[in-house]
This record gives sequence, structure tokens and C-alpha cells, in this order.
Amino acid sequence: MSNPPQFKVSVLTTVYNGIEYLPETVESVLQQTFEDFEYIIIDDGSTDETLKYLHQLEDFRVTVISIPHAGRGVALNVGLEHCSSKYIAILDADDVASKHRLFVQYNFMTKYPDTSVLASRCIVNKDELLEYFDSESLKFQEVELVEFVKHNPICHSSAMIQLSALQEVENYNDQRTVLFDYDLWIRLVVRKHVFIKIDLPLVYKRIHAKQSFEQKNRLHYLWEATKLKYKVKQHSNNHFIEYLYIMFSFLYGLIPISIRKKLIGRL
Repeated sequence: MSNPPQFKVSVLTTVYNGIEYLPETVESVLQQTFEDFEYIIIDDGSTDETLKYLHQLEDFRVTVISIPHAGRGVALNVGLEHCSSKYIAILDADDVASKHRLFVQYNFMTKYPDTSVLASRCIVNKDELLEYFDSESLKFQEVELVEFVKHNPICHSSAMIQLSALQEVENYNDQRTVLFDYDLWIRLVVRKHVFIKIDLPLVYKRIHAKQSFEQKNRLHYLWEATKLKYKVKQHSNNHFIEYLYIMFSFLYGLIPISIRKKLIGRL
């Protein structure tokens, strides 16, 4: 007979050379109004001051694990091996959580136990993070399979995931170099797992040059996204308009962002 989990929620952050933003991320977790959680932080072979900062943390809920640099997918899977809770809350190392995030998500997941993945709105203005929570006004909706054909509708950094769902699909695909979260969502949604998105700003998604789409191999990124869209499309209604949408999104993504902004500004 297995022992019950020590904590109700496991928060998981992976980081590689993230000292610039990591302290604010960690602080946002340790200041949660919901306190029954463990915080697993995987350092993916950082060469800056990240590990030094992490070793200075003095909180019994924090576990720091350092591995040789192996990539995000590997680091996430290592982190999952050390999570003891039924619910896994992901937070990227450059993002910030509302102080109510774990309280809102844990209570929702226990109230609606069929939910495999619970996400929220990710905002780009930190001042809009949720400060006051009114359970009576909570709005949410299920994310249908067709949404995954159009784009990745789930902000990875806002996701709380049932560990059993992750284990069913053997966790993240650690062979991927991009879109590891999109790949995971698709493997779950085609197996009829329930995705819910709540209409609350629970995570501040930081946008900066180091993780900008424009700094990556754009063609490779777009091609991988297109392949994933076709993969999920095979499980949806065979609407010709969806094929057109996939083709259009690929071609549109090839346009440099400077030109895209000008085009949008003229609409």
C-alpha cells in the first residue's frame, strides 16, 4: 500500500541560466495563499548564478535538483519523477504567479475531478494579476479538440495537471526541442482527457528577447507546429476549412513580425 502524498500540490519549475528573472518567479510561489505544496526546481546545467541562488533558499517545501544540461523536456521529466502530489502546477522560470493561483486551481480540480488539465489566462501586464478572488464569479469553459487544430490554446506556465494523466502518456516527449507542451496537450486531448480554462489572470507571462519566437529557427518551429496540428486534425471532423486554416497559419508565421505588426495596424 503506497503512502499518501505529503503535499496536496507539487509546483514544478525548470531553469537554465535564468538568474535574471528566477528570484521573482520563486518568490511568487513561496507567497501563495495556499500553503500545502512542495516546490520542485530543476536546474538544467546552468552556468550563471542560478544554482548559487537556489542553494540559498531556506524553505522546507523547496527541493532543488541539478542535472547536466539536457534540455527542457528532460528537465521536466526529471522533475516529475520527484513530484509526490496528485496535482502538478507548472510555472516557467521567467513567469510570475498570482498569490491565489494554487488556491483557485486546487479547489477547482478537487471540485471537478474529471479535469485532467486546468489552465488560466496568461497576461503580459503584471499589474493585471489576480489580487482578489471571488468564487461566486468564477467563469470557465472546456477547451474543445478543434481549438488544438487552430493553435496551442493552453498556456503551459498556467497549467495544473493530474499526475495520472501525465503518466498515462509517459510524460513529456524529451526528444523534442520545441513545442513540447503542445505535443503533450495533443497526446492527452486525443485520448479524451478534459481540458478546462478558467477566465482569471493567474500567471504573468514575461515576454523577452531570450525566448522570443523571432530568435528561434522560425521555419523549424512552424513546421513542427503544422505537423502537430495535422496530428490532432485526424481526430476531429474532416472539415476542409480546418486544413485551410493550418496552411494559412503556416504561411502567416513565415512573415517577419515587423511586417505582421504593420499589417495588423492597417486592419
